[in-house]
Amino acid sequence: MKLDIIPDISYEDHGRIFQQITGVATYFSSANLNLQEKMPSGLVNFGNSCYMNATLHLFRKISDFRKALESYKPNPYGHKIRFLPEELKELFKQMDEAEGRPVRTNKFANLFFELRPEFYGDDTEGPSQQDAEEFFQKLIDDFSAFGLCSLSNTNTIQGTHPLMMPHFMNGQLHLQPQAIPNHLFQMSILHEWHCLEDDTYPVETSKDLWMKVNTIVLDTRGEVSENIQEGLEKCLSNEIQKYTHRFNRDTRFLRKSSFDSLPSYLVIQQMLWERKRVLTEEGEHFVREKIMKTVKFPRVLDLYPFCSSSLKTRLDYGRVLQQKRFGEFEEKKQKEFNNLKEEATLKNGGIVDEKLEAELWSKLEAQAKRHHDEELYRAPGTGTETGMYELIGLITHQGYSMNSGHYVAWTHLKEDYWVKYDDDNVTAIRIEDILNLRGVEDSHAPYICLLYTSPSPRDS
Repeated sequence: MKLDIIPDISYEDHGRIFQQITGVATYFSSANLNLQEKMPSGLVNFGNSCYMNATLHLFRKISDFRKALESYKPNPYGHKIRFLPEELKELFKQMDEAEGRPVRTNKFANLFFELRPEFYGDDTEGPSQQDAEEFFQKLIDDFSAFGLCSLSNTNTIQGTHPLMMPHFMNGQLHLQPQAIPNHLFQMSILHEWHCLEDDTYPVETSKDLWMKVNTIVLDTRGEVSENIQEGLEKCLSNEIQKYTHRFNRDTRFLRKSSFDSLPSYLVIQQMLWERKRVLTEEGEHFVREKIMKTVKFPRVLDLYPFCSSSLKTRLDYGRVLQQKRFGEFEEKKQKEFNNLKEEATLKNGGIVDEKLEAELWSKLEAQAKRHHDEELYRAPGTGTETGMYELIGLITHQGYSMNSGHYVAWTHLKEDYWVKYDDDNVTAIRIEDILNLRGVEDSHAPYICLLYTSPSPRDS
């Protein structure tokens, strides 16, 4: 399939057309927040491609994923899908070099639609709108299955590598590359099965590997989750029927699930869609409509209450260390403030008003935010797990139906500043605007949230 989705025009001509249609003179805007930098490049919408653009922006935020792409070299033999990571690497490179100008996804989209024609739809009508989560999951599946693995091409162990899985062969220890999506997103879930029909039935346990977590917006009783934590709790505790030999029939169980290991990057999908039966002249069919309910989500999410007892034991040390570090940092910040205040007092003849105190404290807060970013984006494996995660990106859906509406990506830039990627219109916003995305009526509803582990620095 050859898909000529975007005419080959210059960036300047594209910018002129964009300005004529929208009245917006540039593709980047940060002046309203006094940011001394240009915004990153957006992606051109070639027609119902907002789901793809938003998802790719979210993947681009994952630095470890980008490192794996940069070192990726496709096997010269095998399925054509092995070139998909190569095209994505080239696309990200173009975005890095575009200096804020919009980038077109032609080559990547052409290859993806050729390999996955179900995402293109009817050839006669052009690409159709798709579910961003389904596209997100498809990329994870493809990259896991076709060689996007470690950052190293070596196959024998020389020390250790976070993306290589040790295994024995012929009595020697080797490193087997671990698929990068598994390394970044995979978590172990412990299930406990409690029989609801017989208290004497022994509690059974099982384990699963998940790549993302779902949160319930509207449960089967019609109750709405007020926040992500409540939706997560409902997802991890539900009634399920399964066959038992004792009763020789399907039996009701309460399945209580908990995290038994945690990922570096936590992906949370809010279950925004409900299946509805529709009767038309052509007969009965089902559609997935959006649940128009407000769900709050935090900047920092603590998974400790949802962890297994064994994992909690492993997390306790990191949490104690984190509290210790936080106390030391706050004490140091207070001392620095006292020293600055003392210096200002000497310069101003012994007088320091509230305005000057506020300026001094604001200076220290800015330093603290920069320090926080350095700690937040430390390399995986360089800190001690705490069970704490911080929001660094999300995809929202605007509209009433999964097969219509509009997807937008939002990613953390620095400190309290974020970037909004509305296709090729890129703007800077503050964290307050992010936390106010509640999905009221047809406004932006958080759909996929990307959180990064917030470890405590290792004790020296």
